[in-house]
Amino acid sequence: MRIGVAATPSVALPTLDWLLDSQYSLVHVFSTPDQPAGRGRALISSPVSTWAKAHGVPLTTTRELEVLEECF
Repeated sequence: MRIGVAATPSVALPTLDWLLDSQYSLVHVFSTPDQPAGRGRALISSPVSTWAKAHGVPLTTTRELEVLEECF
């Protein structure tokens, strides 16, 4: 089974780890775009975006529902 996950917070990371090591195929991750944070307002990736990049899982970052619908 091919699975795509839409998530942003770190609470999703154990599930992503489980999916990656399971019999299922994690084919795509969707998360929010990088956001400014801290005093310098540097762009920071969400925990899920960082995880997807580190594990080589294709990633789409958007807040627009239409973009997500185009992926299917």
